[in-house]
Amino acid sequence: MIGRDEQGVFEVRWGGDRFMRGWSATADELTTILHRYGIPDPDLTNPDVSTMTVENPEEVRTGRLDDDIDEWNRLLRSRADGPQRAQLREALVALRDQIPADGAELRRWLAQRAEVVNAEAPQVDRVAVFQGGSPVRCDPGPEFPAWSECLEWVDSQTIVSTVDRVWGSFDRMERHRRSLDAFCLSLRAADSAPLLEAWIDDFTIGRLRQPVQLVRVEGPAGPVHQLRADGTHRAHFARVFGLPVMALVKISQLPRPLIVIDHPDHPGPDALGAGFGRVASLYMGLRARGLLEVDGDPRRPDFMDVWQLRRVCAEWMLLPPAEAAAANHAYDKVFPGALVEATGLTAEQLYDPHRWARAVVLPPSKLFRARLWHENRKRKRLFARMHDVPTAPAFGIDLAQPDGGVNASRQGPELTADKREH
Repeated sequence: MIGRDEQGVFEVRWGGDRFMRGWSATADELTTILHRYGIPDPDLTNPDVSTMTVENPEEVRTGRLDDDIDEWNRLLRSRADGPQRAQLREALVALRDQIPADGAELRRWLAQRAEVVNAEAPQVDRVAVFQGGSPVRCDPGPEFPAWSECLEWVDSQTIVSTVDRVWGSFDRMERHRRSLDAFCLSLRAADSAPLLEAWIDDFTIGRLRQPVQLVRVEGPAGPVHQLRADGTHRAHFARVFGLPVMALVKISQLPRPLIVIDHPDHPGPDALGAGFGRVASLYMGLRARGLLEVDGDPRRPDFMDVWQLRRVCAEWMLLPPAEAAAANHAYDKVFPGALVEATGLTAEQLYDPHRWARAVVLPPSKLFRARLWHENRKRKRLFARMHDVPTAPAFGIDLAQPDGGVNASRQGPELTADKREH
């Protein structure tokens, strides 16, 4: 059942007991959100669904699940008492019997458990690209982007990024810091049925009636999750011990128009992390492999262009190669082999930053190489003036040559077309 009012607030009930609420400026945005949740052909023709475009929203707040506190409490209680609670209870009883009583032994035991998870499934910086703080440059988009919330039980193995990057370790300045030790001690003390049920309520609903908050990011075989708000300690505890977690799940923000440009003034063509500047070459390469679709059929921009994204295999593939490859690897830990099947690339090409770059970043255009040469010449002349070094010829490079007298194949493996992996 789908409903949307004239202020853009919508509610969706599907799959038995699943419930979602949110806000969208248009009915098309609502359709996109429903597609993400596996509702391919939503019926928006019934009278309960307004198709009006909302230009000056006044009721955005009412799209939140906790807008009505009584309804929020009922929803929390209903979801916390779902069938997954029995699974969590059974796992906690087994875990409680393993927890060492001695404090020093407990810390060693926890460190060993966390070490295994960090080795097998290290966290990544991000998988959500349009949430803000991402290196992907895009148009600011609308003041009020579409969004949705639902209470879901989530497999903690799908959580691949949190604000504390090492599982089981929290770098905080809080006066009374929570830790996995405290979770274990309180669980060990919950040695009766009523105490255990109270512990489960604290873990699922939260002391302030705020569950773990996750951002859902789609992939070709299913979603993974990123945590950027409440519930870090609970998420870490669940991940270290393989427990299900009840979470307030929000969709990652819908794509905004991408700013497409190759930057000759960035550190260099072989910088695959924060210094990566060949954004246009990356996006063109993703399009060539069918991993990215945009409106129209734009050519590689000589300077800057703006593209409207229609589809991407996984949004983290828009990140610089070092981050994208790490996220690819994290996704494979959750859905083994899914990206190999979806992309046609090998595991080595997906997970190694240099191989990923050679596979999906097109060689630079002649215009880009010329701009890069001019930028390098300016840097060298500035260095020469600062250090009183003769400027012609500069460092044995023939400035009369557009590529500095250096064969393009020696400027980095990703610059040579015949060395790109197919």
